[in-house]
Amino acid sequence: METIQLKTSRSKDPKKTIEVIFENKNGTLYYGDALKTLQALPDESVDLIITSPPYNIHNHHDNNRKTGCYKDSKPEGKYQLWQIAILLECFRVLKPNGSMFYNHKNRITKGIQISPYEWLLKTDFVIKQEIVWDNGGQNHANIRLYPTSERIYWLTKSPTTTLTNVHKLRDIVTRKRWKPRGTKGEHTRAFPEQFPLDIIDCFPNAKVILDPFMGSGTTAVAARKKDKQWIGIEKLKKFCNLTITNVSTLGLFPRFLSTLAALIQRSTNRISNNPRSVSPKAINPNNQAMDKKTPFQIERLIDDANKIRNVVTLNENIGSVEVCILVPLSFQPSVTILLKNLREKDPDRIYPLLKKIYFFKQEATVIDQLIDLASKLQLGILDENLYLFLTLQTIDPQWN
Repeated sequence: METIQLKTSRSKDPKKTIEVIFENKNGTLYYGDALKTLQALPDESVDLIITSPPYNIHNHHDNNRKTGCYKDSKPEGKYQLWQIAILLECFRVLKPNGSMFYNHKNRITKGIQISPYEWLLKTDFVIKQEIVWDNGGQNHANIRLYPTSERIYWLTKSPTTTLTNVHKLRDIVTRKRWKPRGTKGEHTRAFPEQFPLDIIDCFPNAKVILDPFMGSGTTAVAARKKDKQWIGIEKLKKFCNLTITNVSTLGLFPRFLSTLAALIQRSTNRISNNPRSVSPKAINPNNQAMDKKTPFQIERLIDDANKIRNVVTLNENIGSVEVCILVPLSFQPSVTILLKNLREKDPDRIYPLLKKIYFFKQEATVIDQLIDLASKLQLGILDENLYLFLTLQTIDPQWN
């Protein structure tokens, strides 16, 4: 693991180092405390900041079910001082015409509402706008009107800073546009990817995007999709690993799954059109009668599988990746033959990603359950009657 040494006027210790846990041509991820790492970043080096800090709501809950993914409990006074310090450092690293989008919420503690304005107004930032995100929060206690929204504050250094509202968004954004991630997945409080995607589009000239509370890497993924440089800071190793996986395999998994779906569909169609051809040769890429695209797709499938495997195994403690394939029971003969040929062709690359295959009966209730599963996993491709889902295992780094 690499460490870099930065000398800044904000650092009390000239020998202070911050740890770079991941770096490539697209971005850098720092492993460590947000405030200390921010203090080591250069002045006016960032165009855009998009972040959501811990809310200090002690026990995260969803109708009495705890969902917190990190320790989030400070005395309120200390929490607000900490947030002021974070915001002042963000102000320092932001370029003169830069912007920050700060996701927080009105919290209710001991029956009293606490607004982020209590500390935002104590910083150097200009508050350009308050955006209401109606995300349908789960706090449904009947002692008050249901608090089902969060806030996103647009903060700048100058009152003359503007954005380009390319998506014609209003200052109230509903969950239809920014669909909440909910409490599923490894990082249970992640904001939706569409949020940073929309904000980045508002600043076409922004080049470097920072998230000092990176979490699972949503901001980094959005920045990567928009061809921007990104900088992230995260203090928990498991979320650093999740960010590394998410940005490193961006685009590989969807292509891998869609290619596999196309091969299954093609081999199934061939077998259904010619039942007597149910043999390994039916989907043998060397068979001249096969669709011309099939050999290329098989090669690309194996190549993508190898890239995915390399990304995961080269990054320590990330864990293994499995593709869970759910296909109709009627497809079983063709799928069995296809996978047999793939494993024979290159078992070391393909087999680890194709461990779990489930066949299901095409009944209405089963289909409904699969659609519900897709929404819960959030990662997946539905291709006609083929259901392919991706699961990321972050415990066991082994491939056997």
